[in-house]
Amino acid sequence: KDKDVLFEYFLDWAFVHCFYYTEKHFDKGIKFALKAMGCAQNDEQLFRAVTRAMWLHLYVGDLKGALSFFSKADNLFAETRDIYARKEFYFGASWLFLEKGVFDKSYQYALEGIKLDEGSKNANVGLYLYSFKAICEHEFEQHEKAIKTINYALEKEKKVFGGEISLAGGELLQVKANVLLSLQKIPEAEQSVSESLKIFEKLKGKEPYHATALSKRIFSQILLMANKPEEAKIHCIRSLEMYKKLNTEYSYDSVETMVLMGKIHLELLEYEELNSLFKKMESNLGLDNEHTSKLFNAVAASDKLWAIV
Repeated sequence: KDKDVLFEYFLDWAFVHCFYYTEKHFDKGIKFALKAMGCAQNDEQLFRAVTRAMWLHLYVGDLKGALSFFSKADNLFAETRDIYARKEFYFGASWLFLEKGVFDKSYQYALEGIKLDEGSKNANVGLYLYSFKAICEHEFEQHEKAIKTINYALEKEKKVFGGEISLAGGELLQVKANVLLSLQKIPEAEQSVSESLKIFEKLKGKEPYHATALSKRIFSQILLMANKPEEAKIHCIRSLEMYKKLNTEYSYDSVETMVLMGKIHLELLEYEELNSLFKKMESNLGLDNEHTSKLFNAVAASDKLWAIV
């Protein structure tokens, strides 16, 4: 009968369902988050429940739903004094704007969250905030700064998990690989992304997982740079299939993978497949979209515009 106890119970069950990637679990998680909102005794509890609902929408790639709950949580933020609740909000907000490709906002929320990082309760969230910070620094072409951020976070990860492997550690290694790739440190990037894939495969098996899809894209990019387009294509296809199963086919990372697939088609002289992919992007994203433009420019640079016009 105690609403405070029920609130924590429902909130925890919503949290558990953050880690499943099926519609069935997503629906259950949302129901638990809504039940937690119904049991909330004050604005701070409501803030925590709404933030958790934002997480759930992010985990399944529903950016519109996540943005709606972000707005509700943002309106309640001033009423919340709990630093851990605030840190979880900053985590979700940074992740949301990362998925939307709005890196300046994502970076600011990551920095605010890191200021509250205690290294104890919800320390795992702190590690992801460092990861988001590094991703933004990478997008800002501050590659050396991003490497320092990741190395610092990897040291924290060892302390948090006592040397055991973790999803957070795998994702930090993945971000590091992407930055190393931009620095043209190919062998180091391949080693880092291979380590991340081993961690994801051990902890997640073959189930669809966002980070696995992204690591496969990075690995595909490395193979393409090593003039192995056939092998690159295999990993790129697996990455795109995973995004589709996760219902995140048109998230920022997924469409980045589409651009890479287009470049692979170009390299393999697969002009029908290239045309089909470009038309799909044009139809769903628009011709002025930055990713559609990236693929268009890559095709134009190869003097093969006839393949997509």
